[in-house]
Amino acid sequence: MSTRQELEARTYDQLLELYADSYKEIHGFRPQNRRPSREALIDFWASYDTEFEANKARKQTEEQRCIAIFEERIQGVLALMPHASRADAIRLISDDEGYDEEAIEDEFGLPYGYLKTAA
Repeated sequence: MSTRQELEARTYDQLLELYADSYKEIHGFRPQNRRPSREALIDFWASYDTEFEANKARKQTEEQRCIAIFEERIQGVLALMPHASRADAIRLISDDEGYDEEAIEDEFGLPYGYLKTAA
């Protein structure tokens, strides 16, 4: 990110906009009704990289957990229906849960595009 000097040269509104964008990257949503001081905005950057990387690692861990649960569910369907394909198992899970096949990644916490790449 920018150096402290570069940040201090920015206007308050520029810092606030940068803060809101970065906060969303870390937390998944923009901060609501927050008007931190200029110093607090500059200090935010001291922890930004660390917090962003920690959040990224948490997200990857959670996605891996969701993948493992979903794959276990697919294997359970295939064990009951040995002649079914993986695509058949995914369709059955979608129908059973009442989800549209395109929404299943979101509903099960899978990374976007997972079902296409893990075929």
